[in-house]
Amino acid sequence: MYATQSLHRTVLQYPERIAARLAGRARCFREFVHRVAQLAGALQQLGMQEGDRVAMNFLLIDLSRSTP
Repeated sequence: MYATQSLHRTVLQYPERIAARLAGRARCFREFVHRVAQLAGALQQLGMQEGDRVAMNFLLIDLSRSTP
């Protein structure tokens, strides 16, 4: 089971429910899953492949940052 499977299931059930709050900004699951997809795409562009392992510190990730 991939970590994203439960995330995708949750976004289907509760797309507008708050998933994360940081610096006074809240992100719903729909926005959160979009940011996860952006991160996955960026990692693939850097050469990551299926099966590679990635460690992340979510305390340092600014989920409130908007992208152009």
